[in-house]
Amino acid sequence: MGIYRQLTMMVHTGDHTLRWPYGRQVSQIIGAIMKKFSKSVLGSTAILALLVTGNVHAADDENEFGLRVSGATDSWNGVQYIDGGGTGDDTALASGHNARLSLPLGHNLSLQTDVDVEWNDRAFGNNAVSGQRWSFQGSGHLSWRDPSQGLFGVFGGVAASNHNDTDPAYRTNLRFVGGEGQLYVDDLTFYAQGAFVDQEGELTGDGYFARGVGRWFVGVDTRLQFEGLYSNLDFQSNQSGDYDVYQWGARFDTVWEDTSMFGDIPLFVAYRGTYRDGCLGNEFPDSSDNDTSDHTVMAGFSYTWGTPSRMDNDRRGATLDTPNVASLAPCYNGTNGIIVPPAPVP
Repeated sequence: MGIYRQLTMMVHTGDHTLRWPYGRQVSQIIGAIMKKFSKSVLGSTAILALLVTGNVHAADDENEFGLRVSGATDSWNGVQYIDGGGTGDDTALASGHNARLSLPLGHNLSLQTDVDVEWNDRAFGNNAVSGQRWSFQGSGHLSWRDPSQGLFGVFGGVAASNHNDTDPAYRTNLRFVGGEGQLYVDDLTFYAQGAFVDQEGELTGDGYFARGVGRWFVGVDTRLQFEGLYSNLDFQSNQSGDYDVYQWGARFDTVWEDTSMFGDIPLFVAYRGTYRDGCLGNEFPDSSDNDTSDHTVMAGFSYTWGTPSRMDNDRRGATLDTPNVASLAPCYNGTNGIIVPPAPVP
């Protein structure tokens, strides 16, 4: 029997809600297909897109917990200030886009995939300041959820970034895997993540990160969010030493209602700061010159679908995300751009 005949769901034209009645059959089908795509995040995304857009039949059953096939996408532009320590300072125009898709599996399980891309205008030219140029990230989440209480699950992904246009050694690829959980208390959402990071590149080794997020829904479509992250990463495997990364951010979402030309427009503004302590190792005699940081101010559009409001999407839809893991690295322990072990401590 074809996949489209085995998948059934209800389409509510009022709020465009999609619900899956046969979770066990769906899980079996997805499991069989995922074996062929297990090494590809894009393959997983393609599977979800196929399931959502396929030719399916209507039914009257409803997910016990009301989990919904849903998604969210952000698109933003902004300004990024880069403090490259002893390599100098820079200001660049930046842009980013992401998409998230959540698919219920049975009564209380769900699978979500994310794709994030970000770059600044220094990605297209030569610049000696040590700082991020572009990053790409794909991730997946498997979780159990009760919309009235909370969520717990596992997540993982792959990412790539570049911090220097002229030297391929500044390119790093990495993988991460960890656990996450959410707690819902009235109009508040508390979100925690922790993961191990495995890096492949000339500059940095492995490590971990821990992240905490708080969301306050002032209204069903108005949200205020704060977050903080700590990471510890090793320098590359043939060097000793490590470095710490601190990242923090804030975001405000709302809806500009009933515009004359475009109707309701979902808007957001956000800020993200990143500080890498000792990122340049012993490159410069003054230790403060070996620290790097960047500050990004963003403004853009944030659309959700499959749920009637942003708060409903947070509790029953595509609520999960991942930090920009690629922005945590790379750093190196070197002198004048040449990677060397750190100087001995007297």
